[in-house]
Order: sequence, then structure tokens, then C-alpha cells
Amino acid sequence: YTVNEEKLDGQNNLVLHDLKLGEKMESSDAMDLPLDLAIALLQDSDGVIDLNLPVSGDVGNPQFDFGKVIQQAVGDAIKSVVTAPFSFLANLVGADSEEMGKVEFPEGRTNLLPPQRERIAKLREALNKRPALALGLAGPFNRAFDAPALKEDKAMKVLQQRLAEEGREIEEPSLTSESNQAAMEAIFSSHYPDTELEALKDRFTEKPSEASNEAKFDALAYRNNLAEKVIAAQSITNEELKAIANARAEAVRDALVNSSESGILSGRVRIKEPQEVDSVE
Repeated sequence: YTVNEEKLDGQNNLVLHDLKLGEKMESSDAMDLPLDLAIALLQDSDGVIDLNLPVSGDVGNPQFDFGKVIQQAVGDAIKSVVTAPFSFLANLVGADSEEMGKVEFPEGRTNLLPPQRERIAKLREALNKRPALALGLAGPFNRAFDAPALKEDKAMKVLQQRLAEEGREIEEPSLTSESNQAAMEAIFSSHYPDTELEALKDRFTEKPSEASNEAKFDALAYRNNLAEKVIAAQSITNEELKAIANARAEAVRDALVNSSESGILSGRVRIKEPQEVDSVE
């Protein structure tokens, strides 16, 4: 501790071994803090909590109370941890604190990309340092973000089934290839029975001009339009979106638990209800 012109500046190192909480007690002096979460975050694998507590105050003030200064320092330390738990965990393993608490997925997909696997590996490392900590995973979904990719997947499966009925087994058929044009036309007509294919083709046909007596048909643009219309005709339910969200959460859980590099116990990770998010960030 140092005191300069009655201004106190000090550092405390508080070390607690195997701290256990007793029954909750009502007290007007007690701080309203989630102590169970704080202990799980602060207690290492040996059951030790090691806190550095800066303290300051005006010792010349008649209201100065050293006990309350220490209590305030403890409260501030706990609040900083429980209000930003992922930042705290990131600091344990030297990770980016802004990204530790989220895992990103491509549109309509549940697969983990390499940068996300690296992030989860850091989270797993931090959780192994804090064995009392449990994690809840809420898989996110957003209709505007996910539905277009899911609709394209559905259109692909419809085409795949159509080609299979024709004796053509193709694992990932192209919606716009010339070889699949007839099949796509049949699928289009099933969704838009009031639209004549010839009338649609006319929209992509350039009329004869003085320079050329032949009409020019843009087959590629026509096939692209067929694909766009077939994709747009597919419907995506909320249940399908929630299933994608759950699959995302399960992918993260599996990466945390089923790892050759010190995976954490499965009981420490639970899947929560899917979460519809407004922002796709």
C-alpha cells in the first residue's frame, strides 16, 4: 500500500482454496452477485482462486472504511468476471475475447469451418482450466439468412429424384446444366402450371434484326431463370430452421466433447432451445 496526500493506492492478492458456498442468507449488506458462476469461472483445476485486487480511497475522509473498500474491490472483481465470462475465459488462453462466445456458420449450413474449429479448441482449452464450469449452447437461425441456401438444397434434391426416376443417378446435379434442362423444365411446370415454357423462352429470345435474320436464344439465361424459379418455389418451415439450429449446437458440442485433444465431459455441455436471431452478424 502507498498513501500520497491521503490518497490510498494498494494491491491485494487474495488466494482461496476449495471455496464452498453455504446456504443463501438475506442481508442488507450482502452483494447481489451470482457467486456460483463466479466461483466456477475463477476456480482452477486445483480448487484455487487467485485474485489480484486493486484498492483505492481517500483515507482523510471521515467516512473512509477499509473493510468496505476491500468488499468493493472483491465485488468489482466478481462483477467484471460474471458480466463478461467469455472475455475472462479468452484471457486464460490468450484468445480473442470478442469472438470466444460465438461460433459462426455459413448460410443454411451446420458444418464447422477451420477458423471456427480453432475457436472451439481455444474454448475447450479454457473450459479444461475451469472444470466446475458448464456450458449451454443455443443454436441460432435466421430465416432471411438461412432459407435461401436451404431452398437451393431442396431444389437440388427434387432434381436429383427426378433424374433418378429417369435412370440417372447424380450425387450433386447442376440446376443450370444443359443436360438437365428437360428435367428442370418438368419441375418448373409442376410448380408453375399456368406459365407456358414457350412464352418463357420468348423472354430470352432476341428478335431478328437488320444485321441478322436469325433469332438469338440465350439458353444459359433461360436455364438460370428456371433454376431461380424452382428454388423460389421451395418452402422452408420453422421446424426445418430449428433443426438446422439444433444441428449447429450439436456440431459445437461434438467438437468440444469428442476431441482427441482433451475433450471435456459431455455432462458439462447441454443443448438449449434454438434461438431465432434478428441479426445475421
